[in-house]
Formats: sequence, C-alpha cells, structure tokens
Amino acid sequence: MTRTIRKYKLKIDATLTLPPGKPVLVVIQDDSHAPTIWIEHTDQDLDSPGASVIYRLAGTGLPFEGTATHVGACICGPLVWHVYREQP
Repeated sequence: MTRTIRKYKLKIDATLTLPPGKPVLVVIQDDSHAPTIWIEHTDQDLDSPGASVIYRLAGTGLPFEGTATHVGACICGPLVWHVYREQP
C-alpha cells in the first residue's frame, strides 16, 4: 500500500471537504494565523470517487454542535483552535 502525506490550510468559519485519510499534524505554518492540517492518504483514499471527510474549526470555549471527532488543536497567539472531522 502506498501512502502520501498532503497538507491543507483550514479556514476559520469554513468547512473543508477532503479525501479520507489519517490526520497526522495540525499547526500554524505561516503568518496567516490559520491552522494547517497534514493528512496521510492511501492510494485507496485518493482513488475513491465520492468519498470525502469534512473538517471544521472550533475555538476554545465556543459552542460546537454535532458528532464530529476531535483530531487536533493548535495555538495561535492567545487562541487555541480545535479541528474536528465528520463524515458527510
């Protein structure tokens, strides 16, 4: 099985739909102050048409609804962003 790690920039107040995979790291990479997530994908993940996962951000102390799974967090100045993954 071949695996590839790809990075994706997350946006505040937005969802990001990506191919399935295993999140391996969430950090602030540059001066944009938005978290970047690295996801390990298998060939099967990338070759599955229609398969997708939704990632969302939530700030510490802010209400969050749904059944999404927490996959990581990162510190951006005084804020901590939490990344959640949900299946569509």
